[in-house]
Amino acid sequence: MEKIKRFITCGVPTFACNFRCSYCYVGQHQGAYKGGVKDFSVSPKEVAEFFSPERTGGLCYFNLCALGETFLHPQLIPLVYEFTKEGHYCDVITNGMLSNKIEELISALDENQRKRLFLKFSFHYLQLKERNLLETFISNVNKAKSAGVSFTVEITPHDELIPYIDEIKNVSLKNFGALPHITVARNEATKKIEILSKLSRKDYKKTWRVFDSALFDFKFDIFNQKRKEFCYAGQNSLSVNLADGSYSQCYCGKQLGFITEIEKPINFEPIGKCSLPHCFNGHAFLAYGNIPNLKTPTYAEERDRTTQAGEHWLNKDCRDFFSTKTCDSNVQFSSEEEKRFLHKKIIQDFPLNKAIRKLKRIKRSFLEKLETQKGEKDFEKAIASFSNRKNKILLLMPTNYGNIGDLFICEAEKLLIKKYFPETEVDELLTKWLPLNCIKKLSQIIDNYRLIAITGGGFLGSLWEENENIAREVYKNFSDKKIVIFPQTIYYRNNYVPPSTLALYKNCKNLTAFVRDNSYNWVKNELLKSTPANVFNVPDIALSMNYSNPNNNRNGILCVLRNDKENITGDDFKIYISNLCDELNEKVAMYDTVFPYFIKSGERKKFAEEKLEPFLHSRLVITNRLHGMILSVVTGTPCIALDNISKKISGTYNLWLKNNENVFFAKSEKDITKDVLQKMLSKPSYSYAPEQFESYWNQIAESLR
Repeated sequence: MEKIKRFITCGVPTFACNFRCSYCYVGQHQGAYKGGVKDFSVSPKEVAEFFSPERTGGLCYFNLCALGETFLHPQLIPLVYEFTKEGHYCDVITNGMLSNKIEELISALDENQRKRLFLKFSFHYLQLKERNLLETFISNVNKAKSAGVSFTVEITPHDELIPYIDEIKNVSLKNFGALPHITVARNEATKKIEILSKLSRKDYKKTWRVFDSALFDFKFDIFNQKRKEFCYAGQNSLSVNLADGSYSQCYCGKQLGFITEIEKPINFEPIGKCSLPHCFNGHAFLAYGNIPNLKTPTYAEERDRTTQAGEHWLNKDCRDFFSTKTCDSNVQFSSEEEKRFLHKKIIQDFPLNKAIRKLKRIKRSFLEKLETQKGEKDFEKAIASFSNRKNKILLLMPTNYGNIGDLFICEAEKLLIKKYFPETEVDELLTKWLPLNCIKKLSQIIDNYRLIAITGGGFLGSLWEENENIAREVYKNFSDKKIVIFPQTIYYRNNYVPPSTLALYKNCKNLTAFVRDNSYNWVKNELLKSTPANVFNVPDIALSMNYSNPNNNRNGILCVLRNDKENITGDDFKIYISNLCDELNEKVAMYDTVFPYFIKSGERKKFAEEKLEPFLHSRLVITNRLHGMILSVVTGTPCIALDNISKKISGTYNLWLKNNENVFFAKSEKDITKDVLQKMLSKPSYSYAPEQFESYWNQIAESLR
């Protein structure tokens, strides 16, 4: 029998609803239902990858609920598909009105996936009756039942519904074969989150117990009871915000991380003591075992019903899975360990420590504000220094920080423009001079430019948010302007592009994108398929430069390895290479192409060329940086290259450098053997000929006219 590892509740960013129920806790908050629908921070496939059984430690139960009608979110069905495809169990909370969405969800899942789906139908009896929608609701519940999907019919009890109790019973028995379950309505406008009713607690219990609901019995018993036991929320369960990607210990407790950080393990840490007045959703968190020693019904007992015909609302797979508890699948502290954990937490939460952390947050916020203000001043200073000449080119996001690969890209772009358009003036605006709120201000000077050029590199897409957001603002504010993207790798994880970004691309009337690797096919045929954009496949523009000198004195091996979010090379790779070099009596030097410096525009070329020296004097370069490989080529240095997360290295190699016998592409770290090293060390330095790509440089120049 499959057992639950963790209970994970996910906030679906839908802030709209087709009902307006007076007793809904969402409607108790100011600004309810005004947010529409927001994109997930990552694609549904990436959410499921982050919470794969391998990463969570086993099968999980995902609760999907929105601050509105959950089915209104366009990414909901793909998310359920991905979760159940991974083998997880999943529920969706719905008012049961969107028939087409329910049918679409059922059709999207195969039989095995449907066994892992649980639909919670909120039975808003008065609203359904008043709108003549009762038959629609009943029909949709029965669609789920017929498809083998587990379901429950649940009522939020409210005072206006009391006269209709007998009527509801008859309708439920006739159409669902059993009485609906009853929850407890809560008043979030009160500090203690009290029961939403004018009845006394005693009368409230007496009124709604007539439905004989195990859900109501347990939820009512624990309602307004402060939990003082050690709680394992944060370890046995998590709370996820799909809009910003954060995940936390619970509705209270601290933030543990972000689902965008796929390269990091999931951070599980128990909350220990709960700060909420009571566990108002303890029917899930507690029933699934967040407080192991607390006697509770199982989640299956709370959710299932046996009908008059002897059938179950929950199918056998869900019934069995919902009968297990997270506390049986996770580590549990001894009483002494719990005390030590709480003692440590008390120290961490000591007022002085909290004050220090608060001061650090204030300091960080202050520094960020200062940085933004400085960026705004630099922006104003920069545009004030630009001439009023016409027909110029505005180059956005060139690099003046110490990434020599990006520095050579900028220099190559400037040299290309100077070669083909010697009379054309180029104005540069660095990334740090482009606060998002300033981009609109470019309209003051935009008529002086024949086009906007976005510098080349690998920053467009989901990896480097700051640059991607600047590009989005440019598309948004200057969609009528000619925009040229210099050779780029455009990478969105799993090829998922937020709909809002697609809309911006579609709105650009004169966009030309140069793609430097094999992401070209996806960019042309998928990303920009429905846009008027021109898309071309060209080499990285740094390949237009030449620093090769076969007469240089060379010795040793240079390892140029990255250590950031694009890296997929194992931590012990450096040790492995060092050992191989020792066996060959070759000196090895560890090097990176990124330095923590800000370089003035006039010093960019000199700085980059100085940092190129190690390439010019090494016998062999081993690298997982794209420009580690490219700078090896332009300096005529033999090279062994490995890939990165966006595959831009393999893409560049396969398209442009595969016939260069001095470059060896290793599909994995294991491909770099002693024999391979000896073979590549035997190759002499050589003269590089950038003229082989001249037709592509002409193509870029043509787009700049």
